[in-house]
Amino acid sequence: MSEVIINPYRFAGGGTPDGLGSDADCVMTGSVNFQEAGKVDTYSLEFAGGKGTISLSSSLNLSSALTISLWAKNSSWAGAGSTSQILLGDVGGGQIHLTFMDVNNKKIKTEGGLGTMFSGTLALDTWYNIVIRNDGSDSSLWIDGVEADTATGSVTTFTNWYFGIDGVNYPWDGFIDSFGLWSRKITDAEVATLYNSGSGNPVDTIDTTGLRIWYNWEQASSPITNQAIP
Repeated sequence: MSEVIINPYRFAGGGTPDGLGSDADCVMTGSVNFQEAGKVDTYSLEFAGGKGTISLSSSLNLSSALTISLWAKNSSWAGAGSTSQILLGDVGGGQIHLTFMDVNNKKIKTEGGLGTMFSGTLALDTWYNIVIRNDGSDSSLWIDGVEADTATGSVTTFTNWYFGIDGVNYPWDGFIDSFGLWSRKITDAEVATLYNSGSGNPVDTIDTTGLRIWYNWEQASSPITNQAIP
């Protein structure tokens, strides 16, 4: 009888992730809580003044294309004129920001290298699927499977990532689940699959080709293991 070998890196969506493996494990510090109230799986991560940090040993080149997808739920609006930092990336020559805006502008906002984009008005304590796509020159922001805004922008390389806080400023009071980053622009149909009519699907439900970082938050302890293994 011939031996049957099961490929441990065969994902549901097909393809092989071009992952960063343990180089992209995420260290959590400060006030963060693992909650059995995940949007997609069992756990999500609650930020209450804490943060998550990814420091890559080598830069990640995303100049040709990228996609970021996550689920987020905001528990309180920042004071007027401030923001709550969902995600910050250090990129060649600058940064990108993904934030919940203030009590007077109840929206999601992106700014920095990928351009400035806005969602429509949002509610507290509600899960939203957020997707940012870029093809090397043009960006788009998608909320719950629908394109909300577009901008012109590009990035080169990423080295450091921060969830939940920008240094000691702009802390976020909220939840995150099912984060994925691809070095490709996923399709409209794949955006719809991840949203799944509001029920959500795991990151590996779509083609994992170009998947570099994937956190499902199911480890329920720090560091968070990058599930995208090359």
